[in-house]
Amino acid sequence: MQHETWIRDTIELWVSEYLDEAVGREVHEQIAPFAEPELEYADGHPSFTPDGNRVFFHSHRPLLPGGERKEDADIWYVERQGSGWGEPVNLGPPVNTDSSEFGPTISPSGDLYLSLIHISEPTRQLTQSRMPS
Repeated sequence: MQHETWIRDTIELWVSEYLDEAVGREVHEQIAPFAEPELEYADGHPSFTPDGNRVFFHSHRPLLPGGERKEDADIWYVERQGSGWGEPVNLGPPVNTDSSEFGPTISPSGDLYLSLIHISEPTRQLTQSRMPS
């Protein structure tokens, strides 16, 4: 069994489960269980840790449940729990700032790379951080 996550044009996180059966190949697709597309948080750009047990993504979701959609994007993660996923966790400072962070990528050595768009200036920068353990 292989799991893969991708983004649709509407910026939703989807999970596909490929089952390689002797009689054929089945594909099961669904929106990621931790994503909430009806709330338009624009969860996107998933990146898995090398062991596949944590996935980072950017989102405009509020910091507190039931809050307003954030104008800027933050980096969030969820951890694998058995055959499913836990609840999204905001990575917080110093990675998340008042600017918009997006496009997290995890290197094989565990470094987290992301893009940062400064809200006060139309500039972008690439930043690097150690991912949390």
